[in-house]
Amino acid sequence: MAGRAHARILILATDGSDLGDLMQELRRQGAELSVAAPVPRDGGDSILSWDGQAGPAALAKPVPVDHTLETVQPGQWDALVLPDGLVGPDRLRAEPEVLALLRDWALAGGMVAAIGHGAWVLVDAGLAKGRRMTSCPAIRTDLQNAGALWLDLPVVQDGPIITVPPAGQADMLRHLQQVLAEGRHAGGTA
Repeated sequence: MAGRAHARILILATDGSDLGDLMQELRRQGAELSVAAPVPRDGGDSILSWDGQAGPAALAKPVPVDHTLETVQPGQWDALVLPDGLVGPDRLRAEPEVLALLRDWALAGGMVAAIGHGAWVLVDAGLAKGRRMTSCPAIRTDLQNAGALWLDLPVVQDGPIITVPPAGQADMLRHLQQVLAEGRHAGGTA
């Protein structure tokens, strides 16, 4: 991140990802955002964001997709963020291309931040085993069954992986900005 004041963030999402508040918070803190997704459902150029505040079935506004998975290369951004949401993370973890991208990203030493249910995707990518993690309480057992040590903390960093509960996205971004500015990936809990 040398020479830049703000982080370049890639949000990896699909229909049903909770993006509204996340994107607002990232922009408020000055991050440069891009959205990547598997090919949108109708072959178009947007996905439907889930509004977690409006209820379980509330697909809200369309969110433009800047990149398909095929155009994403680790190293183009400072960090990759997996948003919360029930439906979006569940769909992402069923996509082999998403899992391969996450594994490649982690192998390249790239920072990955998962919010709430977004940590589900890390489980299926094989990136949870042996890590300290947090999430929403609903997937605590899933993370533990995948070999993670689940901690009830607002932000947990284990190497290049940062996890936060759903209410922790502002904390996540502050932590991520600090880690990137300092050039450190090896941190522990925060």
